[in-house]
Amino acid sequence: MIKKLVLLLLLILLGFNFLTVKVNANITGVTFTANTLGDQTNQKDDTAGKSETHWIVTLNFDTNTHLLQTGDKLIITFPTGFNFNSSTITIPLPTNTIGATFGTITILPSNVINIPVTGNQTSAGELIVDITKATNTTKAGKLTGVVDVKRGLSNIIHATGEVMVIPDLINRIVVTPNPYYTVVGDIKNFIAESFDVYGNKRTRVFSTYGWEDKFDWSKSPIPDPDPGDVILTPPYSNVDNVTIQTTDWGHIQLKAEFPPGGAYTHYGTADIYIISQISTPKVDVDPPYAGSVAEYNIRFNLGPNGGVVGGVDYILITFPNDTFIPFSFSYLGALINGYPVSIAYVSVRTVKIIFPYSLSAGAYVIVTFPITSGITNPSTSGTYTLKVSTSKEPTLVTSYSYTIYYSVISRPKVTVEPNVVDTEASYTIEFKTGSAGNLIKDYDIIAIKFPDDTFIPSTADKSEVTINGVNPKDVTISTGRKIQLKVPVNISNNSNVKIIFTENFGIKNPTEGGDYTLQVATSREPTYVTSYSYKIVESVITDLFVEVNPPVTKVEAEYKISFKTGKHGALSEGDEIYIKFPSYTKLPNDIDKNLITINRIDLKKNVVIDTSNKILTIKSPVKIGNEESVEIIILKDAGIKNPDTPGEYKLKIWTEKEKTEVTSSPYKLIESILTSISTKLVPPSIQRAVSFEIKLKTGPGGSLNVNDYIYIKFPQKIDIPQNIKQSSITIKGIPLTKTPLVSKDKLSLTIQTPVPIGKEEEFIIFISQDANIKILEEGEYYLTIYTSREPNPINTKSFLVYPMPETKMILSIPEPDGLNGYYKTTPVITFTSSSKYDKDPQVFFRWDNGPWTEYKGLVTPPEGIHTIYYYAKDKLGSEEEIKEKTFKLDTTLPKIDNLNIFDDMYINKQKIEISGVVSETSSVLIIQGRRVSVNSDGSFKVEIEVFEGINNISFVLIDFAGNEFLDVVKVIRDTIPPELTIEYPAQWMTVNDKIIEIRGKAEIGGKLTLNGEEVLIREDGKFEGSVELKKSGTNVLDFILVDKAGNVTRQNIGVIWVPRVKIELTIGKIEAKVNEYIKILDYPPFIFNGRTMVPLRFISESIGAVVDWDSIVRIVTITLEDSSGSKKILKLSPDSTLASLNGKAYEMDTPPVIRNDRVYVPIRFIMEAFGAKVEWNSTERRVLITYPGVN
Repeated sequence: MIKKLVLLLLLILLGFNFLTVKVNANITGVTFTANTLGDQTNQKDDTAGKSETHWIVTLNFDTNTHLLQTGDKLIITFPTGFNFNSSTITIPLPTNTIGATFGTITILPSNVINIPVTGNQTSAGELIVDITKATNTTKAGKLTGVVDVKRGLSNIIHATGEVMVIPDLINRIVVTPNPYYTVVGDIKNFIAESFDVYGNKRTRVFSTYGWEDKFDWSKSPIPDPDPGDVILTPPYSNVDNVTIQTTDWGHIQLKAEFPPGGAYTHYGTADIYIISQISTPKVDVDPPYAGSVAEYNIRFNLGPNGGVVGGVDYILITFPNDTFIPFSFSYLGALINGYPVSIAYVSVRTVKIIFPYSLSAGAYVIVTFPITSGITNPSTSGTYTLKVSTSKEPTLVTSYSYTIYYSVISRPKVTVEPNVVDTEASYTIEFKTGSAGNLIKDYDIIAIKFPDDTFIPSTADKSEVTINGVNPKDVTISTGRKIQLKVPVNISNNSNVKIIFTENFGIKNPTEGGDYTLQVATSREPTYVTSYSYKIVESVITDLFVEVNPPVTKVEAEYKISFKTGKHGALSEGDEIYIKFPSYTKLPNDIDKNLITINRIDLKKNVVIDTSNKILTIKSPVKIGNEESVEIIILKDAGIKNPDTPGEYKLKIWTEKEKTEVTSSPYKLIESILTSISTKLVPPSIQRAVSFEIKLKTGPGGSLNVNDYIYIKFPQKIDIPQNIKQSSITIKGIPLTKTPLVSKDKLSLTIQTPVPIGKEEEFIIFISQDANIKILEEGEYYLTIYTSREPNPINTKSFLVYPMPETKMILSIPEPDGLNGYYKTTPVITFTSSSKYDKDPQVFFRWDNGPWTEYKGLVTPPEGIHTIYYYAKDKLGSEEEIKEKTFKLDTTLPKIDNLNIFDDMYINKQKIEISGVVSETSSVLIIQGRRVSVNSDGSFKVEIEVFEGINNISFVLIDFAGNEFLDVVKVIRDTIPPELTIEYPAQWMTVNDKIIEIRGKAEIGGKLTLNGEEVLIREDGKFEGSVELKKSGTNVLDFILVDKAGNVTRQNIGVIWVPRVKIELTIGKIEAKVNEYIKILDYPPFIFNGRTMVPLRFISESIGAVVDWDSIVRIVTITLEDSSGSKKILKLSPDSTLASLNGKAYEMDTPPVIRNDRVYVPIRFIMEAFGAKVEWNSTERRVLITYPGVN
């Protein structure tokens, strides 16, 4: 059948010409030729998009066989876009040399010519198809035409030929890039491309068409915004690209024109915008050393369009990586052409500088960052550049490179002690090594050049100088006040160095006071760096401080004046000290000398007072040495009165020995008034009780004692109750002890302080909300306060009060959906709030006494009865009075616990008692449509009548909130006892094994026990197992089967257990063993005629047989009943080898014998006759008998 199907399919394919047709000939050539050929400037038959064109298709055939047959189709396909719908297509007879004839030619689609073959081809040759009035495709290039020959549905010939279509005349020229933005000096290449009207490219196509477009290039300055200029690099005639270099800023147009040589008909342009920018900056760095703080001078010219406006335009300078720029600049931190400028940062290393005045285009600019500005050179030596631009010329211009040289030390800091002229002093010099300035122990040198007039000893004691705490290995002193120290420790790059010359080293300060500097270098960083200046002074007093008590205006005060004599300022007893007080200090005409002490010694001489010049002259009562501390105390009773005007004051002191007037550090005098620190109103809301926290500070003379008065005056529009509890106001956290007094107009409050308040002590008056003070209208308020000690009223810090915001509660379930006001479904609470000054006030809420929580959206109440408290608070702190709403929510379904019935429960009674405990004692319980009472503990009990079969008992439990619990419990009543079949063992079956098998069938789902032990019932109802018999003889197997309903089936199976008996006898020994018991024989077993002889009665009775001896006929009868109930009777006679077993005669090879009145028999014959197994141990000469025998 399969072969037939394959053959049928093959025939079908052949019938429909789906198989390839084998031919013996082919087309050897196809050419598509335009009748007249166009070129770069002439449209002809091969021009893209041209109509009324003439094409010739020539086909060459290579064989005489019948290639073309009647019915074939010759199909000529031109490239897409050709249209022959209006064409005349012929095959001229003179050109048809293949002998075939053709029918009517059709066009379908517009670029495909279908020629039917009406007569067979007769010879090889050439066939020409002539096409006129054609319309060409708009696509130019080397395209492909196709010739196919179809025979039926098969394509038997496929040939292709090239169709050359040239672009139409030039239509447009495109110059790229366009537009082009650049700067002066840029070099750029521009390319021109020409296209015909159809988008066919006419440039760089020589390899396709044998011609291509070239152009003449020119430039034209454009005066918007300013004419620019470029240089065209030759060649720029008869080329398709040109290179230009910009030479002047502004706008210039580049033009490519066609045809080259003049008489241009087409052109394309590109706009070039040459941007104005500053000249390349030059940078000078001083000092130019790595890691050094340096001065930077940056010089450049503004560009041709770069004029700037002072105070508006700015410079951006971006320093290179690793240059440290300080976070802020002080005044004179930068200058432009010598003028201070305003600086603001743009980013980490970019500085923005505002021009201090206007500059015209091309102006010369010098930006100076003095060394005090703190700019630090990069830590690594090398060549660097920075970038500069202006707001008018934003192009970043990279500077000429500048060099940062190998590292130098940081600028040294010098401390001289004492810094008095012509005095031997200790010098401490501190600096930091540079990034490459590490010093090697006992090798490298630190050199220090001291200034003129500093005395350097000719010899040096190296024990009196240390470098980082260690004495140097060598100290060299040379001319020019130069000291060289060989470092005693290794010092790393960028590490601190501290050199200390003690006074004993012998360096003496210059003989004249002034500012001095020294210079330091190292062998690794040999550039000398000048230190910060240090001061050398004449001998003057120092450390002059003044303490005035109290420091309050208009009061007499105590003056404590301390200072230190100078290097040469020692005073003898009686030497004068001069104190000049500031103007407006009132000196008395006379001061008792006992009211002034010097170093705690009363004056011995009267005080001289110059009230006009405010000078006190006192004589020292004690000797005072050089650089010794002096303390002068002028008691308050001396009557010196402080000036009336608050402010900072200084006095001056000099002595008879140190005549330079020295000005003290300033001391401050203030007016003693109460000061308002802060006033806090909570909440700042109108129309509700508010609390006031008023923080004040007493003045220097404003201390308060207990019960001193504080007066508070409130503004209008504040409601104060007439009576305020003293517990609602505290001072320093202590409640008032006296009742506050409210004025009749209820605008003033008088309170007495319960605690002392010291001078210049901050304290807080707190008026709680319990005082019930309310502000009635929105506005800005302040309180007026004064005390009995500082009666000048002051206004507190003002505070603002606003309308209360308002909160609205929206519930997803507007009303409770349960019973008794309960929600059964949890409602979603949404708060909306509004405020006059806050479009989105905060809302806070809490449940019951829980913590306040900010509302963030979607609040739900917890289970139970709970109250939500809520209020709104706007961004100004105004708070709404607390609102509340109580929710009763119970979404928990009631349930029944400890239910004593369950699904698929079986019972065998007519009535069932149902009991359980409901989860909510207030619930209503309905069972089988009957309401059941519930006890106070939730328990219930009810008796329900049931019917044989399935009973669906329904429960409905409805709690106080209306939640319903519905349930149905299926109970099956079954009064039929279950079926039980015992398959094994059989009733009264005798067995020999103590453990026997049991098996049978029982009702599925029941519980089976055997003698009280459960027996597993399988899913198919079968059971099997084993049981151990308890005793030999009769054993009762008690099978009890209880089904799911409690019905019982009971079967007792009697089983007789005859245990196996094992007897061991040893030849020649009277001891025998029966199952584990030792028996004593009258006479031992023996060997007779090669057979083991044993006492007949002993072994027979041991296996349960009955032995009967007939002494008359001398015949022994042994009767044995086995476990199946069958009997075996064996008879034999002493001295005879004949025996009968159940009437059948047997002959023994050895007869029984009588010894010691006992019959002995050959053991094997007798025992095997009864089915016992006999085993002989020849080594121990022992016989083992097992009955019944086992395999």
